Amino acid sequence: MDKASFRHVRLNIDEAANEEQLRKQLGRTGLENGPRTGENRRTSQSSEAYWMRRWLLSQVAMESLRFPVTVLHQDAPDFEVTESNSVYGLEFTEAAPAVDGKRRAASEVDRRPRFLYQDVGDSGGAGITQGSKDLAVRQIQDAIRRKARKDYSAYTDIDLLIYPNSDAIMAAGLFGWIEDCKTFPYDRCGFRRVFLCWSDEEIQLLQ
Repeated sequence: MDKASFRHVRLNIDEAANEEQLRKQLGRTGLENGPRTGENRRTSQSSEAYWMRRWLLSQVAMESLRFPVTVLHQDAPDFEVTESNSVYGLEFTEAAPAVDGKRRAASEVDRRPRFLYQDVGDSGGAGITQGSKDLAVRQIQDAIRRKARKDYSAYTDIDLLIYPNSDAIMAAGLFGWIEDCKTFPYDRCGFRRVFLCWSDEEIQLLQ
């Protein structure tokens, strides 16, 4: 797959009977995502495919995926998943304000770090340590509430996949409060399951 085509790729799986067939159909789909700027910049669709790939493989690793599996990349919700004749929707989102993405895009252009905290704690950066945790938790909860307002009436069960990707999340990690973000009792707002994508290797199911 060339770099230009990944931006418009859709992650579809046609009734994979086992892990081998799943991996074969995945191929390189969602294997990488693009930068935030430039001709080959990432898109919502490419980000959905990127994290859906990792979610599928994490479910296989935990023996939580029931074969045969079919995946349809669509809209509202982003994916329709069929596991052993059970059909449900899966929606993806990022928990990060637009301003954080703009800062990182600017950093890609001029190579200057912009890991800023003006939205964390008091203005001027005061209260960063405690404020980062509180804001990170609030951003994750807000992402759940925001997605819960969409119309998923065609599905009985809907799962939500969240990538916490904000300055506040990074600050919480730096200052040792990421575990508090992971164990906070979030309101799932009607979603059957909510997953948090902390890294390529760590996808957490909220309890």
